[in-house]
Amino acid sequence: MKKFNRIDSLFKSVFEENKPGGSVLVLKNGEVFYRNAIGLESINNDNKLSPENIFALGSLTKQLTAVSILLLEEQGKLSLSDDINEYLIDFPTHGHKITIKHLLTHTSGYIDYFDVPEFWAVYQKEISVEEALALITDKPLQFAPGEGYKYSGVNYILLGLMAEKITCSSFENYLQTNIFDVLEMNHSYFLRKQKQ
Repeated sequence: MKKFNRIDSLFKSVFEENKPGGSVLVLKNGEVFYRNAIGLESINNDNKLSPENIFALGSLTKQLTAVSILLLEEQGKLSLSDDINEYLIDFPTHGHKITIKHLLTHTSGYIDYFDVPEFWAVYQKEISVEEALALITDKPLQFAPGEGYKYSGVNYILLGLMAEKITCSSFENYLQTNIFDVLEMNHSYFLRKQKQ
């Protein structure tokens, strides 16, 4: 239809047919107004992307983790000023007080696992959270907590572990019950990779 030409044109200016692509859904008053996909679903194959493809959220999961922590604070189960060792007993803080707020705001000083050379040897393998964290526990902080900013996925792994300790539930279950179900996110779920 002619009314979709502008959307198609914009979409095609960002994605190409033979490169990794994207998918767009536009709703208006609860009805699908525009739905399309363009490009390849992966750089590892020539399969065309379709609107039915399921996408991994990747680092967008951090927003869900932050919401979970803020919900727990709202419920009085934690304070952002709490020392992380109240929940993660003996996790190395290298002589500093590291708070939940430091983790949320990437001001903890923890190095990111992508900055650890040993991580790349196991990057494509299935490793546990504990194995991933073990790669950074002996690494010094990059700065004193609160005195700098550096993105680190480690912060959010630790927040997820804290949520599990506080709720006595898996983080997967907590997200499902407190976010996905509440917001009727019926097509979102926690991906568990199968070991090969």
